[in-house]
Amino acid sequence: MAWLRRVVRASKFLFTVRAALPKYIAILIALGLLPIPGPVDELALVAALAVLVLRHRPLLRVCWSEARW
Repeated sequence: MAWLRRVVRASKFLFTVRAALPKYIAILIALGLLPIPGPVDELALVAALAVLVLRHRPLLRVCWSEARW
């Protein structure tokens, strides 16, 4: 349960740092959160996650460490 709360806090922090988050990633995440039938929304979330992990790892590291408290 504590891990899930930390993930939610890190996600909130990621979206509050709008200057660091590229616009196309925010668009992919917004598309993934829409209730679109089929695999389109899941693919958008997976693509956004892949880009974040592969190209923006320091940003994720900062968000994860800020979510600690």
